[in-house]
Amino acid sequence: MSETPATAESLVNAPADIDLSPANVRTQGDALTPDQQLAEVQNTLRAELLKVGVTEAHITAWKERYGRVAAFPIYEQLYVVRPLNRKEWRLFMKENEGKQNPSAEDLEENIAAVATLFPQLDISVLKTLEHAGIATALARSIEMISGFTPGTVPIVL
Repeated sequence: MSETPATAESLVNAPADIDLSPANVRTQGDALTPDQQLAEVQNTLRAELLKVGVTEAHITAWKERYGRVAAFPIYEQLYVVRPLNRKEWRLFMKENEGKQNPSAEDLEENIAAVATLFPQLDISVLKTLEHAGIATALARSIEMISGFTPGTVPIVL
């Protein structure tokens, strides 16, 4: 005996004891592996970047030049950043050596200005942004992809 396929009407008129809430209905998204989920996020970001003028050619060129690039939104603005290399980091440290009171904000703005690929930013733009935390958020993200934040948790032996 074969079962009759469910129709929209039969689902609408389903008995009350069948739970059709979103938590109990399996969707295609539930079956995605972590790699598939990551690919989906990457594709969404690439599509959004394309809308603001960042092409696959830009991304490819940046990857060839800097190795890795990352994109993320801050206050509805997409940013593309690259890692710092050791030489750049040492230059930042040397520039701050002579200052009596080097500020964390100055360092963050320098990091963001040097390693933000899109949109192009300079120190004067970063100092006048509407939201105070943007330079800090950019700097932290750049530091993370530059290896300043461990990618794994150390295991105490």
